[in-house]
Amino acid sequence: MINKMERTKEQYSKGGLRKNTQGSAAAEFAMVLPLLIIFLAVVLDFGRLMMDYHAASKSIRDASRYLTRVEVTCDAAGGAVDNAQNIVIAKNLALSGSVGTPVAGDYLLSYWTDPGSISITVTCIENLGQFSGRYEQIAYIPSITVTATVPFTMLFGVIVYSGPQLSFVTTTNMVWMSI
Repeated sequence: MINKMERTKEQYSKGGLRKNTQGSAAAEFAMVLPLLIIFLAVVLDFGRLMMDYHAASKSIRDASRYLTRVEVTCDAAGGAVDNAQNIVIAKNLALSGSVGTPVAGDYLLSYWTDPGSISITVTCIENLGQFSGRYEQIAYIPSITVTATVPFTMLFGVIVYSGPQLSFVTTTNMVWMSI
């Protein structure tokens, strides 16, 4: 019987060590594992980004839809929502999905809590007779645009991205429908 020392010498002398592949799978896995973790982090953060964009986009659409049913003033000089409380309600709708003032835990996206990130503009479209039906007797037709700049925090930001704060913008434009 060959003892362990003799077998090792025999492997070296005949090139047996190059043919020995025990442990190579573990070594290759250890080299690929960091890349797999980074890939997983990117996929998870991108999925969260898409989900949060969809939620913010729907809430901005709801706020815009609400504003199409309130009183607005529109003339050659421009347009505005008549009651400032309607703007507050629309911003609450966008941030929390309800008309009441949101408190902690009510927000659709926990990191999007600033009503100042939502802008509301009323654009007046002159009616030169090209619109009929509901808008036939109106000289200027209001168009409401609601825009939000939503900050986005990555879960794995240190691993994947360490630059400036990320954000996305979502905009909805609807024509005033009257009361």
